[in-house]
Amino acid sequence: MPAKYVYIDDLPINYLHTGQTTLPDVIPDLGKGEVVLFVHGAAGDATLWQPYLDSLASQHSPLAIDLPGHGRSGGWEGLKSIPAYRELIRKFAERLSLRPFVLVGHSMGGAIALDVALHYPDRLRGLVLISTGARLRVAPQILDALKRAMEGKARLTFDRTPYSPQTPEETIHRIERLRASTDVRVQYFNMRACDAFDVMDKLSQIQLPTLVLCGRDDLLTPVKYAEYLQKQIPHARLAIIDRAGHWLPAEQPQATLQAMEAFLKNLHG
Repeated sequence: MPAKYVYIDDLPINYLHTGQTTLPDVIPDLGKGEVVLFVHGAAGDATLWQPYLDSLASQHSPLAIDLPGHGRSGGWEGLKSIPAYRELIRKFAERLSLRPFVLVGHSMGGAIALDVALHYPDRLRGLVLISTGARLRVAPQILDALKRAMEGKARLTFDRTPYSPQTPEETIHRIERLRASTDVRVQYFNMRACDAFDVMDKLSQIQLPTLVLCGRDDLLTPVKYAEYLQKQIPHARLAIIDRAGHWLPAEQPQATLQAMEAFLKNLHG
């Protein structure tokens, strides 16, 4: 999978794309179908989306970004707020001269996508919101555990809550390795950013075609969060996917991809 870097606010930002590799300063060809930009959530990175890029590449122009402090991008602590990540996405789109694109976000990435839609709707063709909500309050004990780990006072422990009871252990281990690769400082500030996020009273302003996806067994951003998004965003439709928890894109990639492909087909005409 080809990867490239761009510099945004003096930070190297890594992204994955499809098609032919290009010279370092040459933007890859993004002329096919819809441009689809994937944004991971807290403790994730662009590799979460690699199967999606592979599957969409024949019809569309997909990209997946490593947010600051994640994956191969620079940054010791990540960014400190959803609006800061929103502006990063705007600058990334400008740097690559993206035509209006479909923005796909998982969890914190979904919050970022909502904020981009509220502030820069003309840059977008549509939204895909996965395992997310209009408000993302984080339990104080989670913040405290991350803070203590960041200060070297405790170790993070494994928690199966984010996963469906039916998710295979092999899949969980793969996701946990991904999560563990993200510095605990970045995870802490990710959670702080999520905890401060709240656009519940603004969703009706979003006039973009929107697909909301949620795992039926998601305990972190449960089905009621997705139902609220669907009811409040005028042009949204909802799909609830069985045998999946909060890490829906990795727990049920085929079902997620099928819903996304149908959305893109309708959008592209």
